[in-house]
Amino acid sequence: MNTVFSSGAATLEFPSRCDELLREIKIRARLRLNDLTNESPDVIFYARWISRRQRWAWPAKWKLNHALNIVCTELGFQDWEHARHVLGGQAKPTDDMGGLWYDFRCQPLLNNWFASYAEARVFCKHGATRFLFPYARQVVVDDENFERMLGLDPESPLWEETRRDLLASYGTPAWRALCHLRLTATRGRLPIGRRPAAPARRFRVNSFRKPSTYDKSLRNVQRRQPRCLRHFRSLAGKTRPRSGTRRPSGLRCSRPKYSS
Repeated sequence: MNTVFSSGAATLEFPSRCDELLREIKIRARLRLNDLTNESPDVIFYARWISRRQRWAWPAKWKLNHALNIVCTELGFQDWEHARHVLGGQAKPTDDMGGLWYDFRCQPLLNNWFASYAEARVFCKHGATRFLFPYARQVVVDDENFERMLGLDPESPLWEETRRDLLASYGTPAWRALCHLRLTATRGRLPIGRRPAAPARRFRVNSFRKPSTYDKSLRNVQRRQPRCLRHFRSLAGKTRPRSGTRRPSGLRCSRPKYSS
């Protein structure tokens, strides 16, 4: 498939580079289809998570198009059509460019986000060497540490060809080469952005807390309370003994004896 892109200075034509990027995704989809068919726990868990998030129906039988959509979401795209549109060089500067050029491991870094490309270019003119990345309909500007988190080499000569701007150089051979390096760096990760955490087991925080002096005094008070006043425990604070310990026998006492 031929793709034509105008970089401003000249009109360039690339007959097969986009096919190489899409071929990488298709190979991953075939491998992911085998994992889905064999019901691999990690793969099935992510498939359920992304299906609920994207509101996809759970298929009765897994097919290649299902695996393509799941793999593309791991790469930061909405589905297979979105990835083919962006990696094929057919997207416009105002379109959703996906999240291929971002990783949630970059969160500790000081990231500079901009809503428009013009603001990002003005920011890049001042200060040290910076790199410009598209993310969805926003622009991220960061330094060399951001590059290393993405699994890329900031000293690569490809950055000089793109002028460290992956939005202005969209569709060029250097851009496609960097996309291939980025896809290679994401192999074996599920997903490249954020792995959905398993639902945490619910437990009572107080059950693992060491009884304080207030807890002990409260138990002493409860030993002297009639059965009708045991709701004092819920009013004063819901405290429970630690897990695995026996409940004090004094909680089942009868009415207190009053001296004459």
